[in-house]
Amino acid sequence: DDDDDAEGATAGGDDDDEDGVAKAAPARAVKWLFARLSHVARRATDTTGKGGGEGGPAKRSCVFKFFAAMAVKLGPDATVPLLPMICAPLFRAIETDAGEKRDVCKALAQEVVEVVQGVVGHELFFAAFNACRARQKERKDSRRAERTMRKVLDPQAAAATRISKNLRKKVSKKRKVAAHQDGRGKKLRGAEEE
Repeated sequence: DDDDDAEGATAGGDDDDEDGVAKAAPARAVKWLFARLSHVARRATDTTGKGGGEGGPAKRSCVFKFFAAMAVKLGPDATVPLLPMICAPLFRAIETDAGEKRDVCKALAQEVVEVVQGVVGHELFFAAFNACRARQKERKDSRRAERTMRKVLDPQAAAATRISKNLRKKVSKKRKVAAHQDGRGKKLRGAEEE
């Protein structure tokens, strides 16, 4: 009898383990999906097709809408571990993007922030958002320090970079002056012909 009870308990335990594995797998899959979409939204910043491919703003808006819908669907307990992945593209859209084309994404990102904030609470959301801000500032500072160190460690390369940058500026200025003169000459020729 004791052996039968032990086998029954083991069989029941195996079912629980399978359920535990089945429950853990979607959480892992959801986390992977959020990480992937966060990357897509961060890369799809421009409309020219560089980096994010075609339709950058459309991709971003789809990802933002997905984040908002999933935050509402999953609830606060499941959304809190996903906050760093949600906040990274939202922070980039709200704080660092500039330009008229990005205003739509910025407004949508603001709405998503409000939705996610309502789901998880203000304190948890802003802790994750500020952590994202600090992480980005740290990366920016480290890149700046690295550039400075490169200039100090290899002054010849720094000089070559400076010279090529000044040459590019000079060529660009000549091109702008020539374009302005061509445009102005066309205007003057048009006035003379009338």
